[in-house]
Amino acid sequence: MTGASDPQAAAGTGALVILATMPAAEPDRLARALAEERLARLVNEFPGVRSTFDGQRGAESGEQPLHLIRTTGDGCAALDRIHQVHACRFPGLSALPVAAGSGPYLEWLR
Repeated sequence: MTGASDPQAAAGTGALVILATMPAAEPDRLARALAEERLARLVNEFPGVRSTFDGQRGAESGEQPLHLIRTTGDGCAALDRIHQVHACRFPGLSALPVAAGSGPYLEWLR
């Protein structure tokens, strides 16, 4: 495992994890677009995540699948594609750098 004392970890791994919610009616569309266009190496979907948010009519709640997207390098291409595919005007996206991980896994990811 690449750890904090490893120079690669200190510089970052070049990997990103993107968290994205998608309306329940179209979750597969996002995963397929990212994988087919090689913008993501892996997309996990967690159905049934309950979201409560400040909507147009005040507090709103609903179920939205959460996607855990693994990509590398400049995640901007993946983020741009998510914006194109996503049905919401302001999709909830968060990109987090991967500080450390299993060496073989990070090699596959790159």
